Formats: sequence, structure tokens, C-alpha cells
Amino acid sequence: MTDNSPSPKGERASKRSYPHLALALLLLASLTGAALSATLALAHYAGKEAGSPLAGVCGPGGSCDQVLNSRWSLFPPGPAISEASAPVETSSLSELVEGNAAISSGLPVAVLGLFYYSTIFLWFAVLGPRALDPGFSLSFFRLPLHLIVLSCLGSLAFIGIMKFTIGAWCPLCLASHACNFVILAVVVRSFLRQRKRPTEGTCVNPATPRLVAAVVLLISFALLAEWAGLRGIGLARDNRSLEAFATSAATLEMAYLDLPQHEMNIRDDDSMIQAAPGKRMTLVVFGDAECPHCAAFDYLLYSEVLPLFRGHLRVVFKHFPADQHEHAFKAATALEAARIQGAFEKAHHKLFKRRAELADFDYRAFAGELGLDPDRFLEDMAAPETRDRIHEDKETLLAALGSKSAIPAVFLNGRLLDGRMRALPGFWESRAEALRRSRTQYGLDWGNSEFDRFPKNSAATSSAVSPSL
Repeated sequence: MTDNSPSPKGERASKRSYPHLALALLLLASLTGAALSATLALAHYAGKEAGSPLAGVCGPGGSCDQVLNSRWSLFPPGPAISEASAPVETSSLSELVEGNAAISSGLPVAVLGLFYYSTIFLWFAVLGPRALDPGFSLSFFRLPLHLIVLSCLGSLAFIGIMKFTIGAWCPLCLASHACNFVILAVVVRSFLRQRKRPTEGTCVNPATPRLVAAVVLLISFALLAEWAGLRGIGLARDNRSLEAFATSAATLEMAYLDLPQHEMNIRDDDSMIQAAPGKRMTLVVFGDAECPHCAAFDYLLYSEVLPLFRGHLRVVFKHFPADQHEHAFKAATALEAARIQGAFEKAHHKLFKRRAELADFDYRAFAGELGLDPDRFLEDMAAPETRDRIHEDKETLLAALGSKSAIPAVFLNGRLLDGRMRALPGFWESRAEALRRSRTQYGLDWGNSEFDRFPKNSAATSSAVSPSL
């Protein structure tokens, strides 16, 4: 009679091969789940066209869109969206920015899935078959087991939400959840084998706390890298959206008119570039002589903005020496002293060009360079009235913006222009054109006046500081 029972040798071979086969299946499932989650995350951050698998499985406006655009695609879930509060066409730049912030307020569930599958893959890939071997430390085995069980409960919850709340199925989401259940099945099977034979087998090179700590550190770095990459993609998408929005003259006009107006407290003797009488616009610029961004805007102002307005833009310069610029306040007193002797504009450009020298700057010699009375210049720099004017300018900006005050702060007709808006030629062109139309309507001249002293690319603009300086 033939004995068909497995031989002890064959049984031992089966025991040895199981962890390797189980590990291969687990790694394949976690890698597939990570790829699916990455595709869904990219669809959230960069649009569905960013991932061809999603574009191929889900048509436009289909069930995938319903799931990915639902409040349940974020954790914690976003606010419920009723028909009355459905998205409408954005009418201003501020609304677009706020809308993007609201959309990005939660963490996409797909990103959580990517983090989860990456963690599982790295844990078992680095620890190897020992992580599923009966001789492996039970306490280390339970760490991923608890995470996997918790994740599968989440998968069940999301499947229920798709079925009963959203009423639509996302095929890639379902495939990702299926990978999760495969991982659970493999790990639970290994756990049960271990419980049945807790004393059998001895794992070669068992995992030590030091090795596990190294694996946890590796996982942490990998997750941080994934998050940085996804956020970078998301920010790039937001920037593209804003740039596309901002390059339209019509939308720029709406964005500008949507901004609140602030009181600027302009004095008659403030340092300014005068404009022709009649209809004009007023630009108020707060800055300090040590600020590189202020110098860059000053170059843009003289080389690009003033030529567009043909002498019909009044520019008022005010002081806001930033606390982090150690020498800015003293430079501001020098600019005030130059204003008193009628040389503000010349001093303004020269100090920007030499802002790196302000720590040991010779203001007496500087007054001589400007052709001013050095004694009076230094006396005016030290006068209490000079310091009071600078503090008044600071208070004006703080009253308008409070703790959000930053330089350069640029106000056009009392409206604060953000960095993106003031850097776009299209914005200034649209504003200049609006003023030209208004003056023409009232029979007023445009250009060719004594105030039009900044023709484009002329020598009059060469004293402004190039951004490269």
C-alpha cells in the first residue's frame, strides 16, 4: 500500500518557501496599490490629464469625476456642497486664490493611500521574508498588522460611501482597495500560521530594534519626499491657473476693482513724481533703501510703468524701514534730508544702488555727491521732525494692513497690489489704457506734456536700479 502523505522533508520545504511566496504577493499588491494611489493623487493635484491610466479608465464627467470631486475625496471631508452653493465662474483674483485654498484645505484620501502602500512596501521589502516567517518577533509583526487592519476598515468605509452616499464607482479606487484586502489576507494567513506554530522555525538574522528603527526612518524620508513632490505639483498647477487668470486684461481689471481702498494720508510735501493736472492715478510706494525687492520694483516703475502713463501717474514715496533691515531707518532719514533740499529722487536711486554699503556709509560725502549742503543734510537727518515723519509713514501702512504689512507695499488709487499683479505688464497696460480712455472722453490730452519725462527705454530711466544690481 502506497503512502501518499507528504514527507517530512517536503513539508519543511513548503514551510520554508511560504514566506518567500507570501512576501512576493504582498510586495506586488502594495506596489500596485501605491501606483494606483499615485495616479489618483496626481489627478487631484494636477488634473486627470496628468495620469493616462485614469484618463483611459474614466471618461470626462464620469463616475471617477463624481468620486474625486466629492467632499469624501479629502480627509477630513470637505463641507457639503449643495446645488445652491455649486461652483460659479470666478470673478476676481482674490476669489480664485481663496477657492484654491479651500479646495486644498484637506488631505486627499489618495495621498493617504500612497503613504500607506509605500509604508507597507518599504517595511516588508527591507525586512524581507523574516517579516512573515513564524520565527519573527511577534511584537514587530503586529505593528504592520494593526495598520493593515485599520486601513482595510477604511477601505470598507469608502466603498460604502461610493455605493450609498456618492452613488458612483471609481474603478481605480476599487482596484486600490482590492490590493489592500490582498495584503490583509496574506498577513492574516501568516499570523495564523505563526499562532499555530509559535515555537517552530528560527528566523535567520531576526529583526532587531535597531533595524526596525532604520526601516521606520527610511519610511519617514520616503513619505516626506512623496509629500514634497505632490505639493510641488499642486502648487505648480495653482500657479498656472493664477497666471492664466492674471494674463487676461479683463480679469485683471475685475481683480483690481475688487480690492478694498485704503487711506494713504498723502502730504503736500511728500516725496513724489508729479503728474499732469486733471484725471490721473496715484501710486503710493512704501519701502526702504535696504530692501532688494523694493529696488527691483523701483526699476520696474521707472523702466516699464511710468512710460505707459505718459505723465498722468503721480507717484508718492513713503518710508517703511523694516525691522530686519538694520540700516534702513538711518537711510530713510537721509532720504528725508535729501527731500528737504529737493534731491529725493536722485538720492533714492543712489542709495538703492549702494544698499550693500549702508553699514559704514559716509552720509556727509553722500550729500556732497548730491550737490547738497552737507552740514544741513546731517542736521536734518538728526532732527526729531525727520524721525517723526518716518514713523507717521509706518503708522499709515500699519493702519491699512496691520500685521500683514510687508515691503514693497504698492497702492494704486488706494488699492494694495500684490506681487503677482504689480509684476505683470498686462495689469499696468490695462490701467493706463483705462485712464487714457477716461481722459479722452473728457477731452483731456494724453502725453506730450511737461510731465511726460519717462519715455520707454530712454536715458531718463537709466538711473533706476537694475534688478541684477
